Amino acid sequence: GAVVAETGVPAQAVQGLRDKGHKVIAAKAPHGGAQAIWIDWEHGTLTGGSDPRKDGSALGY
Repeated sequence: GAVVAETGVPAQAVQGLRDKGHKVIAAKAPHGGAQAIWIDWEHGTLTGGSDPRKDGSALGY
């Protein structure tokens, strides 16, 4: 029944959700996280990214 927003969500975005009638509560701790690799077959390259909220890395070879 509520949107859980992490501390990194801009205040303007949170207020925008509230203005639209959503109940927004602050998250007690970060949640989720991801690492991803994009393979560009045409150029023969890999591009990786890792969510800074958690420890981890995106690796490819």
